[in-house]
Amino acid sequence: MKIKTIHITAQLLLFIAHCSGNTSTDALTTSVRQKKPWTIMIYMAATNDLAIFAPRNILQMQKIGSNDLVNIAVQHNFYEKNDTASKTFLIKEGAKTLISENYNQTDCGEAQTLINFCTEIINKFPAEHYALILWNHGTGALEPVFRSNLSIAELFSFSESQDLFSNPSKALSFLPIYETNIIKETHKGICFNDSTNKFMNEQQLCLALKTICATGLNNQKIDILAFDACFMAMVEVALAVEPYADIMVASQDVERGTGWNYQYALCPFLVTSPSPKELGSHFVRAYGKAYKKIKGFTQSCILLHDLKGLSNNISKIASLLQQAATQQENKNVRDIIKLSRNKHLCTHFDEPDFIDLKHFYKNLSSSIATISLEENSVVAHIVAQLQKELLEGEIMLNATIYENSTGQAFPDACGLSIYFPEGAIHSSYKKTAFASQTYWNSFLKAHLSGQKK
Repeated sequence: MKIKTIHITAQLLLFIAHCSGNTSTDALTTSVRQKKPWTIMIYMAATNDLAIFAPRNILQMQKIGSNDLVNIAVQHNFYEKNDTASKTFLIKEGAKTLISENYNQTDCGEAQTLINFCTEIINKFPAEHYALILWNHGTGALEPVFRSNLSIAELFSFSESQDLFSNPSKALSFLPIYETNIIKETHKGICFNDSTNKFMNEQQLCLALKTICATGLNNQKIDILAFDACFMAMVEVALAVEPYADIMVASQDVERGTGWNYQYALCPFLVTSPSPKELGSHFVRAYGKAYKKIKGFTQSCILLHDLKGLSNNISKIASLLQQAATQQENKNVRDIIKLSRNKHLCTHFDEPDFIDLKHFYKNLSSSIATISLEENSVVAHIVAQLQKELLEGEIMLNATIYENSTGQAFPDACGLSIYFPEGAIHSSYKKTAFASQTYWNSFLKAHLSGQKK
């Protein structure tokens, strides 16, 4: 009798709420339904110059909407009367239902804001699989100190008409024109807020992800962590988030201000429930479809389960390169490293210190084979080990990069970048997990100092 009474009472309350137009209750009822296959969480950090693109992306999401296969939830962080605010919605076909809202108490640049959003959605919309999409600017492995007066949104609109990225080397010669008027700003990473100058660097992002996995997912990983942002498809970023996600989707190069086309990205849920690998792969193909007429685009799906193996491989190669350079009497090995990384021979991106890892490996493999060495020399033994590790590294990269899509401007971009500056090492790089856990940073220091001798 008690169970039946509660059931009838609940039905009555829902009927009253429906008649009174209480849309937030509708979202609440969704939370008590049976687990759906997927919950997609989009953290839209739009308190910056990308704000104009947020409504367009939300409308794209509404073309698909939540259904029996998926919950689509978005937190829209925005400006409200010179202050920041946020609204969290459940996206439906042709509509959006308000779940919660905050005024003057939310900052998209703080880890806690991301934690609150994800834990709220996970609790209200349980699912078998979860994807988290971070919508914002991105700076890859670095925390830049300087930022041009030219907004990112303006840069993308210029690139539409002038096709700046059809030729990477041409684009780089053009961009410095807009760097004549520079203002110093605080560090920025991802999910930054222009009004408060707050952001999440690698350490803060990882703290947020760790907390979300621990409190919301019972210490399970997020199935897909995707970045609708620039430059995040880097081995440094991948290693940092590996403890908290199974799959990463990101771009090696800049993304246009319009970002993902969410109608394309979410369309599988109209007919099926994809596996995490299938969805990650589809995200990449959807991005390629959206920008098929653009020559300069990149997007990749990266499997994170063996990132530590790849990182160990990079560390070994870095150590062997340094050993070979030290043992060689002339500068032959050092010159080969410099040549293999050269921006005219190795794929690089709008940030010229970010190079394609696999292309670099290939260049090293072909160049090292040309070194003239004595058969029993120490360097000959090191080079033999190096060739073996480079081959194994390419095999690992092929297995790690599950899907890759690029425009004509990046024919040799494999889907994963690494930081390799031609000049000084950025001060923020040493704080990355990759720099502390591998030999790569030490190799960079030795190589760059050796170039000056």
